[in-house]
Formats: sequence, C-alpha cells, structure tokens
Amino acid sequence: ITIASGGTLEGRGTVDLNDPDFGRPTSEGRIRVTGGALVITSQNNLGLDLVSGVVEAIDGHLRFETGMLSAMGADLTVGAGRQVAFNSSVSIGAGGLLNLVGQPASPATSIGSTLFVGPNGVVNGSGLGVLENALVLQTSSSVTTQFGDPSSEIRLNGPTFFQGGGVIGSGTARQNGDAFIDADTEIDIDTYDMDGQFGSTTITIGPGHTLQINSPNIDTTGLNDFDGTIEVNGGTLHMVPDWTLDGVLNLTQDGATAELTGPGRLIVSTTGRI
Repeated sequence: ITIASGGTLEGRGTVDLNDPDFGRPTSEGRIRVTGGALVITSQNNLGLDLVSGVVEAIDGHLRFETGMLSAMGADLTVGAGRQVAFNSSVSIGAGGLLNLVGQPASPATSIGSTLFVGPNGVVNGSGLGVLENALVLQTSSSVTTQFGDPSSEIRLNGPTFFQGGGVIGSGTARQNGDAFIDADTEIDIDTYDMDGQFGSTTITIGPGHTLQINSPNIDTTGLNDFDGTIEVNGGTLHMVPDWTLDGVLNLTQDGATAELTGPGRLIVSTTGRI
C-alpha cells in the first residue's frame, strides 16, 4: 500500500499495518495528525517506508510503534507542545529532516529509541526543540538551529555519539546529555553550551579523534565557562574561542597523544582542574 505523492493520510487514532498481502507500506505523500494522537503500529512487525513526502505532528502527537524499512527521506515536523515518539530505532537519511518547531514555554519534542542520522540527514530546532533520544550523528549529518534566528535552541538531552556529523546554526545547542567523539567533529553553531543547562555534561574524545570547537560561545554566560568534565583519551580538543575551565579536563595517553590545541586562551579558575 502506498500513499502517493499528492495523497494524504490524516486523522487520529491507530493505523495498524498488519496485513502483509497489501505489500510494503510506503509513503511519498502527506501524513498529518489532526488532534489527539496518531499511532502507527503493526501486529505483524511490518515496517513503514517514509521515502519522501511530509509528516506533520503540528495539531497532535505522533507515535511510531513500528520501525522504518529504510532511512527516512521525508520531512517530519513537530509543532509546539507536541511530540513524536520513535519506539523502534529509526534512521534519517539523505534529504530527510526532523524539524522540531517549538516555543520557549511549549517545546517540540522527540522521544523514544535511538535516532540515527545518516549522510545529509538533518535534525533542526526552531524556537525550542528538545531531543530526548540517544542520537548517533554519522558522516555529513547535522544538528542545526534556525539560520538567522539567534533565539532558536535545540536541547540534546540524551547521549550524543558524534561519528562524523556536526552542529551548525544561528542559535544555541545545549549538550545536556553526555557526548562521545568517535570521529573528527567540528562544532560551528553560534552558541554550543558544552556543559548543558546543569553544568554536569561529560564529553569524551576517543583515541586519534579531534573535537574542534569553532563556536564563539561555549556557554550562555559572558564568562564562557565550562563546568563539566572533558575526557581526552588519546585525542585532541581544539578550541578556537577563549574559555574558562571551572570543571575538569583530563588528558589521558590512550595509545596516542592527548592534546589541547587551538588559538583560544584558557583560564583555569579556582575550581578548575587539569
């Protein structure tokens, strides 16, 4: 069964993909939630193929109880005060977009299983977007905030595994969950709140990998301070902005030299420790 380009599935309630005789469930059109919640499930564990098209959780919540047959190529928009739940792991592929369009008092939220973002896949936060999932950013993927809107914000509340992706945009990305640098990574967003809202984030840089911070701001205060923990395990932390260490920086030789590089001036405060 296929929702063709120009076709629409809309409503609330439950869609159960339980009959394999209908073939591979595919959407190239529009899926829209209209109030309440829309649940897409399958008693026979059939997957859904969102190859292209548009998915809108603007007027209600959306929950996927079944997985995706392939990487998602659709544009999925979540509105203010709404959430999308992925209760099976999902991958965003080339041309795919998870767009969290919230408001400061009413965020747009993604929850559930691990979210993989493949090459040229994007997770965007506009207004306020909150990502509760574990996030795996693969080569040439990106987390973004709305370009041209310095007030836009995305919060990475789950653990983030950087495997070649990056963070860009005009607003703020808050690294509330721990971050793991498993490939060379550059951060170019205006403000990358490295230690998160609570100042307790741990960032671990693996052997032979570099985390390069180009963002001029690594905190939302004028001090540009970091209160969490950075574990450089045989990798490199390259800092372009000036910054203050209020937390812990551990440089551990793990089969390779652990380095702190870059033009940014480091001030170690009375609570900071290297």
